Amino acid sequence: MEQIVDLERRIEVALSEIERSVSLYSYSKNSSVDSEPTNEELEKLLIENEKLEAAIEELKAEHNTQLQSLIAEREEERETVKKLYKRLTEVVENSGE
Repeated sequence: MEQIVDLERRIEVALSEIERSVSLYSYSKNSSVDSEPTNEELEKLLIENEKLEAAIEELKAEHNTQLQSLIAEREEERETVKKLYKRLTEVVENSGE
């Protein structure tokens, strides 16, 4: 859960940076200011985007692992219930004789 909260925070920061960069880009385009800082900002955003994408993939892999584990656990429980039901049925049938 902490990872999801951290990822959300990082996404919000990245979005804020994108908004800031767009504002800087618009300003530099309108005022003929050197675009060098904008390129640096875009490079930083690209790096942050790559980090966020990697974090998303990591979370997806972790989620898939947990999901597979839960599915296997559920299947084991289902088999246990079937065995218990079979045993209960046998006991009930034998007690009636």
